[in-house]
Amino acid sequence: MLTRSQIQALRLAGLGLSQPQTDGDVAALVTHLGAIQAQDYDGSLGSLGLRLSGSSIRQIQSAIASAQIVRSWPMRGTLHWMAAADVRWMLKLMTPRIIAASAGRYRQLELDAPTLSQAGQVLEQALATGAPVQRKVLLQQLEQTGISTTGQRGYHILGWCAQQGLICGGPMDGKQPTFVWLDAWVPNPGNTFSGDEALAEIARRFFVSHGPASVHDLARWTGLTLTQARRGLSSIQAELASLSWQDEALWFSPAFVETVPTAPEVLLLPGFDEYILGYKDRTQMVEAAYHPYLCPGNNGMFAPSLVHRGEVLGTWKREFKTRAVKIQIQPFAPLPAAVEKALPHAVSHYGAFWGLSADYHITAV
Repeated sequence: MLTRSQIQALRLAGLGLSQPQTDGDVAALVTHLGAIQAQDYDGSLGSLGLRLSGSSIRQIQSAIASAQIVRSWPMRGTLHWMAAADVRWMLKLMTPRIIAASAGRYRQLELDAPTLSQAGQVLEQALATGAPVQRKVLLQQLEQTGISTTGQRGYHILGWCAQQGLICGGPMDGKQPTFVWLDAWVPNPGNTFSGDEALAEIARRFFVSHGPASVHDLARWTGLTLTQARRGLSSIQAELASLSWQDEALWFSPAFVETVPTAPEVLLLPGFDEYILGYKDRTQMVEAAYHPYLCPGNNGMFAPSLVHRGEVLGTWKREFKTRAVKIQIQPFAPLPAAVEKALPHAVSHYGAFWGLSADYHITAV
């Protein structure tokens, strides 16, 4: 049987939060994680930084600009970072269900197969040089060829082209998102997992990095069917350790069976960090009564979380100034003395990643 604290400590270890990498290899980190949520761009950079000892925003930006990691929609219709070598096989494995599920929405938007195919040709021509092009410029070019991007048509066109492996996100141009032609940006075909081999590999990546986790967590995280998730787990089951939580088997790397790494005292996790988003049952990290604070309004947006040794104790907000970042801590209840003591270091570490000074104040949630 696993306890809540053991689950928390094992997940923090697998996700690279209790033992950050020291070699600064961003692509190796993302490869280990399988993929990392990137819906909130700045937040995702912070999530990567927490897992790379002594890293800075420039180090992550360099990995993006040199196509070591790539941002696209491989699973659940949500943006993720992937290692460049994994983009194509992950798209082929996980996007067919997303595209099929979107068929009704495509009909509503009058995005039929010829229109989407034509849009892909327009984008190929616009991105032929291999250089990143701002999203708004690409939408303008689609309009100029008679393809309307009004409403949500533009978003769905870009998403469909990305899920087909035609385009992917490029480096930010200031505050403007860009796209690139995938074959030009990542010419190396990378890994070629397919079929059951691909199912086994995505299961391996997930359980080693996100474990202890259930087969239902794997299905939810990938967007695959439960049958596919079970088949993937079955292929690698002998490589994993398993213990139960409330009569459900949770699978994880056997590397931590004997010694569970010490959880960090305090973490300031971005809102969409994998520690929160990677699981169906979040009561293993945060008491059920506090869930509404993490996801206010039930609109799919997650607040950044204050974590003490794996337990979510509150939320936080940030405000960037010219040379500083101001952080507002909002605990669910009065903070333990150990958290109060550790907060200045966590805040300073956050500011250093962005190359800014940082300070904080505590307010009621």
